[in-house]
Amino acid sequence: MLQDYNDIFKFVTVPNLFLTWYVMEHGDGTDEMDVTEDLKRQFLKTLQDIGIEIQLIVGAWSSQLSVSLHALLSLIHRIIYQRTT
Repeated sequence: MLQDYNDIFKFVTVPNLFLTWYVMEHGDGTDEMDVTEDLKRQFLKTLQDIGIEIQLIVGAWSSQLSVSLHALLSLIHRIIYQRTT
């Protein structure tokens, strides 16, 4: 889950993720490329195949993000401080 007050995701974050995937998958570091629907589908399929789900939240901190962060911190706390008996 990624959060930003401004909508930088569609202009910076997601294109950088896509470009990194493209170079790793296709080994082509050309200066220009056509982003086709097929390439988009391949990118999304790769994310799905390796179990990555991206959720983008734009705007002020939401209750959804606060709840998710609390749950994550609680899980981390339990993992770190769990005592084996």
